[in-house]
Amino acid sequence: MGALDFIKGLLSGKERGLREQVRGIRSLSGADAERELGLILYNICVESASSFVNQELNRGDSPFRGLQKHRFFHEIALLTFWLAEKGVIGNRKNITEEIQRNYLKSINFHLAHDDGQDAFHSRYKSYYSTWDDVTGHQDLFGMKAAGYIFEEIKEESNRPDITFWLIVYSDDTLKKLIRFKRLLKESGVRLKQPTGR
Repeated sequence: MGALDFIKGLLSGKERGLREQVRGIRSLSGADAERELGLILYNICVESASSFVNQELNRGDSPFRGLQKHRFFHEIALLTFWLAEKGVIGNRKNITEEIQRNYLKSINFHLAHDDGQDAFHSRYKSYYSTWDDVTGHQDLFGMKAAGYIFEEIKEESNRPDITFWLIVYSDDTLKKLIRFKRLLKESGVRLKQPTGR
């Protein structure tokens, strides 16, 4: 068995596990199903963000080398949670809040519920305003994301290599999340109609 076959085996095993989790959602009702979906999406997002951060901080020619790992991870996690909202959740506020609640709990964030949600809202609002589904050009989005990551080093946020890698990560992650949404549909998971924002 070659290395490529081994990796494919791992990925298919991971996908089988995900399919089982999704099937488990079907047996749940309303709020329980939303909580479980929020937890599954939270785990997918954290794994994706963690993988990107570790890869970039260990890659010799990465423009992200030298960043504080926890700060870099935090910003990529927030970006990834937004991608989950954009690609899977839509206006289903309860699921979005479940993802955020899991994250805030994982980092021991002890603000009032509304304060914690506001911390996400400003990022999401700026990402929605700069993501361009019409032309597909995401330069403004990449610069906005880079601005959050390199908050104290503003000149870094306009570097093309930094925005390029953030756009590639976002595009790849969004495609994976859309595949997950298809998996939900194929598995017969029906989400209740979105609530207002």
